[in-house]
Amino acid sequence: MTDVAYVSSSEYATYILKRDHTLWAVGSGDLGDGGVAAYYNPTPRKILEHVKTVSAHRSATDGSFVHVILGDDSLWGWGLNHYGVLGNGETSNDYTHSSSLAHKATPVRIAGNVRMVVQSDTSVSSLGTDGSLSGWGLGGLYTLIGQTVNPMTSPTTLGLKAHRVAHTTAG
Repeated sequence: MTDVAYVSSSEYATYILKRDHTLWAVGSGDLGDGGVAAYYNPTPRKILEHVKTVSAHRSATDGSFVHVILGDDSLWGWGLNHYGVLGNGETSNDYTHSSSLAHKATPVRIAGNVRMVVQSDTSVSSLGTDGSLSGWGLGGLYTLIGQTVNPMTSPTTLGLKAHRVAHTTAG
């Protein structure tokens, strides 16, 4: 594959962001193309267009999830949705096979006006284009507002503003 701008990998899949802002996936697992997680796809498949960033994460809870930010600053995600890490307001499962973990097989829109997203095993945080900080999942940034036990399944603004943030990580 040529004209590759960025690559992000999870457990069994690799996501390739090309310079023309198309996102491609190869491997197995939750590729974002609606396929069953157990199949292997050796040929890259186009998943989305107008992609600015991609971040794939292999979770210790036996699965992986992906978040992308599109050119309109909207945040999308798919894959493992354990503890609501996708941020789409639920923890439901798209697959017909029995699974104790929730998955989304195709990209779902999560939020708008997102500049950056960081992931950990059970939580996700985002930085808005206006400097606002949001968090969801179990643990992570939203512990700052006193929520420590129940997962939050959609982005919750933390009432904080970040200015001039160049980079952030989750652990």
